[in-house]
Amino acid sequence: MRRIKSKVSNINNLTIEQFNKLYPIGTKVKYYPIYTNQDDYLETETSSPAWELGSGTKVVCLKIGSGGYCFDNIQVIGNNEVNR
Repeated sequence: MRRIKSKVSNINNLTIEQFNKLYPIGTKVKYYPIYTNQDDYLETETSSPAWELGSGTKVVCLKIGSGGYCFDNIQVIGNNEVNR
């Protein structure tokens, strides 16, 4: 399966270890739900360390709901952002 590069994520290039070191629980992020257009997002915070699914997809829990949210739809905001 060919992966399409996310148009919103600024963290997809990080490993799980790098993400967890740079962005502790409580990091402010924008979450772009997959059912809306690219300009719609929700501001929230991470609520867990990130982990990798068996498929290789990187996810992290957010305060807006339960379960893991894919890095493809998350953008770190504010002073937390690391430019790479």
